[in-house]
Amino acid sequence: MLNIDHGDIAGSLLVDFSEGLAALRQGVGELRDDALQPRPWMDPETWMHEHIDLPKSKTERSGKLVLTGYQREFLRLYFDPETSEIDGTKGIRVGMSLLLSTLAAYILDYLGESVTIAQPTEEDAKQFYKERIEPLFTICPSLGAKRRQPARGESQDTWNLIEFTNGAVLRLVGAASDDSFRRYGSKHNWGDEYSANAWRPKAGSQGSKADLFMGRGGEYARPKLILISSPTVKGECLTTERYDKSDKQEPWNACPHCQEMQVFEWGEKDAPYGFKLQRDVNGFVTDVHYECRHCHEAIREHDRFEKSVTVNGRECFTHKEYLDATTQYRPSATWKVPGRRGMYVPQWLSPNGQAAWKLLGQSFLNNHKDPEERKTWVNNVMGVAYDDFTTTAMDASEGSRWVKDYPAEVPGDVVVLTMGVDTQTNKEGNHLEELASRECAVVGFNRFGQSRVIGHWIVEGAPGDPGSDARLRAMINRKFKKRNGTEMGILATTIDMGGHYADEVRAFCATFPKNRNVWAIKGRNNAKGTRSATVWPKKVSRSSKSGVFFYVIDSQLARDAIFRLMQMRGDAAMWVLRSGNLDEIQRQSG
Repeated sequence: MLNIDHGDIAGSLLVDFSEGLAALRQGVGELRDDALQPRPWMDPETWMHEHIDLPKSKTERSGKLVLTGYQREFLRLYFDPETSEIDGTKGIRVGMSLLLSTLAAYILDYLGESVTIAQPTEEDAKQFYKERIEPLFTICPSLGAKRRQPARGESQDTWNLIEFTNGAVLRLVGAASDDSFRRYGSKHNWGDEYSANAWRPKAGSQGSKADLFMGRGGEYARPKLILISSPTVKGECLTTERYDKSDKQEPWNACPHCQEMQVFEWGEKDAPYGFKLQRDVNGFVTDVHYECRHCHEAIREHDRFEKSVTVNGRECFTHKEYLDATTQYRPSATWKVPGRRGMYVPQWLSPNGQAAWKLLGQSFLNNHKDPEERKTWVNNVMGVAYDDFTTTAMDASEGSRWVKDYPAEVPGDVVVLTMGVDTQTNKEGNHLEELASRECAVVGFNRFGQSRVIGHWIVEGAPGDPGSDARLRAMINRKFKKRNGTEMGILATTIDMGGHYADEVRAFCATFPKNRNVWAIKGRNNAKGTRSATVWPKKVSRSSKSGVFFYVIDSQLARDAIFRLMQMRGDAAMWVLRSGNLDEIQRQSG
């Protein structure tokens, strides 16, 4: 029988793991301190500067990407946790397409998150890919290296769906179809040229395409929406409509002389500040400077400092560089939709050579007297929606020349009187009272078509109210006297149907006989961007509910016609009755 010592066997089986455990702990420590450490945070501006190299063939700003003032502020607002949407109304040639494409590179490459960019049409999206996205893989090598290569048997990425090895996806879509905003998720959703007609909902569509687009980020905690465009006409511009509900961020810049911050404005020539134009004997612009509203010193974009000035870490040699370095965007309103930022980017902030102030000044002089050309200038240079009545081409001094003292209620050369009535929901009173009113403007015309403003009256009360309707009827039937005692009645009256009182206005106009020419009108909604041949329609419209007639006019053509009347000078200029003159005339006549 064998006598086995179990203690000796156990001792012989023991293995020393201490050396291996020490090596394992060292390896884990090295991984924890190196490979497993999150990358140091790199802000988008720094990342873009280090990773994007612009070629001379694509831009005058070749070399390492250096963002302009408004571009830096755009990034600040975009990555603000409170921001859910940025609506930008901008001039052309300000570098927005470059900013969006390089921002996409940062998000796709560095953050590893998906981006969807919508252009008005699929053809526009293809063009954007060709001009901005395809070159991005070359000017940003780190992004190009992450573009997923197809496995054997797989097809190459299409132009509108590009995948990356870190899981990010870039989609390019056209906004014309509602289906472009369905069946995918995306945290960053950007709409370019949002004022284009393709962004408008069509009959039977699912609603606002911007809201559909925003819905693509529904699975994320903080999705971001961008809607950018040069604006169009006030009241018809999708971008401005969205911008009006934002916090309306405006660019503030410091004067290089007194360092006071201010918003630069393209003001009237007689204003004590703003852009000032110098012209030669032929009327051509020789110089443009900005007069500071605080110290009234001249700011010229190419004027150089005696010694360079460092502002916010940037070395500035010229006034324009100083303005750019001091750019700050500040809200000018309280947002009506929380999280919605608005950015206004006029062309004079751009470093682009075609945005030089002298060129902008000459362009202004070339275009400011023609309504259509001025409209283009206001949209593309000022970066705001065109509005005849707030964006005027006349100096205040010229407007004062219209004011006249009439010898009687109606000047002697007037041969016809007309009246326009604007229906206001809450022109008088506060938001609780909701006191409606109708504003009546009586205008006379002489045999040469020259206009004479006779007066302006307010009829308080909503359409349909018996007392208010009676006062308006009395106004329509009122007689006006010339100096020789001749009485004139109003030959034709148009009454705006208003947003809330269409049925009441139509019914009121229908109570007059046809020969009294009292017409209900509404402005045409040019959803497709089309224009009529004339202001007044060839065919009358009829209410489907009441059968009462009304007229749909092209309001933009009407504004253009009024604008041209306001441009007339000399003997052909319009006349406006001096305030208080009508009361004096009526007092003297008893």
